This record gives sequence, C-alpha cells and structure tokens, in this order.
Amino acid sequence: MIIPWTNPCSIIYLTIKSCSLKEYDLLLQRLPYLRTFSTEEFIIDKSNQLNSSPSISKCYPQLASLMIGNGSFSMTDFELILFLTPSLARLKLISYKSILDSITNGSDWEYLIHNKLPNLKIFEFFFSYHLQKENEAEDLTLVLDRFRTSFWLKEKKWIVACDYVLHQNVIYIYTTPICTKDFEQQWKSIQKTCQTFPFITIFKLLSIDNEFHSTIHRIHGIDDLAESRVLRLLVLGGNHIETKGAQYLADSLRNKMKLTTLDLRDNKIGDQGALYIADALRDNMVLRVLNLSSNGISTTTADHLYECFRNKNSVHKLKLNQNRITNIGAAYIGDMLKENKTLVQINLTGNQIGNTGVQYLTNVLQQHSVLKELHLDSNSITGQGAKHLADALSKTKTLTTLKLRGNEIGPSGTKYLIDAQQNRTVSPC
Repeated sequence: MIIPWTNPCSIIYLTIKSCSLKEYDLLLQRLPYLRTFSTEEFIIDKSNQLNSSPSISKCYPQLASLMIGNGSFSMTDFELILFLTPSLARLKLISYKSILDSITNGSDWEYLIHNKLPNLKIFEFFFSYHLQKENEAEDLTLVLDRFRTSFWLKEKKWIVACDYVLHQNVIYIYTTPICTKDFEQQWKSIQKTCQTFPFITIFKLLSIDNEFHSTIHRIHGIDDLAESRVLRLLVLGGNHIETKGAQYLADSLRNKMKLTTLDLRDNKIGDQGALYIADALRDNMVLRVLNLSSNGISTTTADHLYECFRNKNSVHKLKLNQNRITNIGAAYIGDMLKENKTLVQINLTGNQIGNTGVQYLTNVLQQHSVLKELHLDSNSITGQGAKHLADALSKTKTLTTLKLRGNEIGPSGTKYLIDAQQNRTVSPC
C-alpha cells in the first residue's frame, strides 16, 4: 500500500477496497484524526500475518466507527482488530463462513464488548454459515439464547434475528438495523417488512417484562400473509425441511391460516413431522389439497390423517404417494372415506397396501364414497386385488379414474376390470 500524505495527515473518513491487519495498524499510526474507517474486505494471512501482528498494548483511541464488509476470520482475529481501537462507538461487521464457529457466540461478543469496547453504542452484524449436519439446526436455539441476555436486550437494546435459507441450507444471523427502546414497535416493524420466500425464518425475541423466559417463534413472512388473508397456496416441495422444519411450519400454521393448498412433497418429514402438520391443520376448514408424497411416512400417519380429516368436509385431494403405507394404513384411509364426503382424489402410488389394503378401500367405495380418482400404481396388487376393484366398480358410479400401473394383476385381473367397466354406468361429473 502506497499512500502519499502529509504529516500529520488530517483525514477523518477513509474507505478502501481491502486491507490487511498490518496495513490497518499502519493506517491508524499515520492518521491520528481518523474517525471512520470502512473496508470491503479485511484480509488475515494465517501464514505470517498473526505472527507479525501489532501488540495488544498498542491502541488508537481516535477511531470511533469501523465497518468491515467481508471478514472471513475467527473470533480471535476479530479481537486482534478490535483491541487496537477501544474507543469505538459504532461497529459494523459482515462475515461469511462455511461452518459454525465462535464468531456466532453471543457470550464471547458480550465479554469482548463489555471489557474492551465500553463506548460501543451501535453494533450491526451479519454472519452467514452453511449447516454441515442435521443437529446444527437444533443448536440454533442455543446460539440465539446467547444473544438474548439482559446485556443484549436490556442494557444495549440490540435485537438479533435468524434466517434459514431452505434450498441452500444456509443460516443467517444478524442484528436488526435500528437500535430503539421501543421493542414492541420494532417487532411490529420487523413483521411488516418481512420477505416471503425463499426464506423460512425463526425469530426468537424475549419480552423484557417476562424476565427473559418466554420465546416467540416465527416462520418468516407466513404469519404476515395469513393476517392479510393473501396466502392460499404454499408449495415447499423438495426442500428437505425434515421433522424439525415441519414442526416450525406447523407452529405457524396452527389456527391462523386460510390455506387451501399445502404441498410438502419430498421433504423427509417422517411420521412425526406429518403428525405436527396434521394437528396444525385440524381446525383449518378450507384446506382442499394436501400433498405429503415422498416423505417416508407410514401407517402411523394414515391414522393421524384419519383423526384429522374424517369430519373435515373441505379436503378434495390427498396425495400420499411414494411412502410406506401398508394395508392397515389403507384401512384407516377407508374409514376416512366413510365419513368424509368431499374427497374426490386419493393418490397411494408406490406404497405397500397389497390386496388386503385394496379390499379395505373397495368395501368403502361400494357404499359410501364420492371418490372420482384412485391412484394405486406399484402396490403389489394381484388378480385378487383387481377382483375387489372390479366389484367396487360395478357398484359405484362416481369413480372415473383408476390407475394400476406397475402391479401384477395378470390376465384374470384384467378380465375382471374389463367386465366390470362394461357393465357400469358412470355418473356425470
């Protein structure tokens, strides 16, 4: 770095593209009137930079504001930088990391600020890192807990939020941009300015009046759209939100949404995640389409859905294809059809219901159902199962679509179905 300057130099505000620790130390030495320093990137050279780093005993009290646009270094590196300027009143940091480390530790920041930066009034940060394993998402609660002590919320009045970017598996932890004494007003402001997708966010905010014990969980943007009655369709297919994500989503959906379509296909939510979703939708009287395909759910989920939807006369389409539902699960679905008078499409493709499961379903179809479409591809159905279906076809006038690809019905099963179709009259749609 070659900068021509007078001695002493009277620069009070300096912005540069990049800076190393050694260059930063030199600038502070040469610029005794510098009040604000901003750099797009702060570079730490691990091979020799820290070995030649300035002594901690050296400090430059003139600097009041420091802004670092991209600093991909550790908490120890930050300490070296910040120890040089103990009079900072404003600090802004942005850091992108590949793993979770001490830079997101609110306790470490609290100690550093309390003991080394006593004059700091404004602290804005944005930390980003990638989730490396499943249980790191659960660690977020602990991470955020360290930012909601009395130091952060009562003494400094700094609020920290967290975003989880589903498709990229990235976590953002950041301060809200305005420091204010009115927490309720700031919370309302956060709600109004939420984006909708692709983020699902968990906000955790403690009320001062509650001694820092209660927690507010939020799914980013979903509640706001629900309150304005805008959101009718939510599609989160293929995001691998898993059981924990289903729980967060269910917390937001419970008793609040006027949702008509919920598509959670291919998300690995499992039976427990499906239970969270079913319970959350129990009081939703307008849901028309629910897609839980490819989620590793079993007969247990079929039982939960029966309890949830048996008297809910709004659901038109239920998609449970590519799961692990057996003949017992088919029995639960059959019981649901007895009591639910609105289901017109059920997709059970790629499950394990077999001939016995088909019999449970067809017993209901012959007497009670208004079902128009039944998808049973790849369910190990043989000629005997086809006979059950043929008996149902001969007695029901509503079923117009039956899919049986990838089964083993054979010539006899084919004949049963053809004969039944030739002898039936289909009711108009």
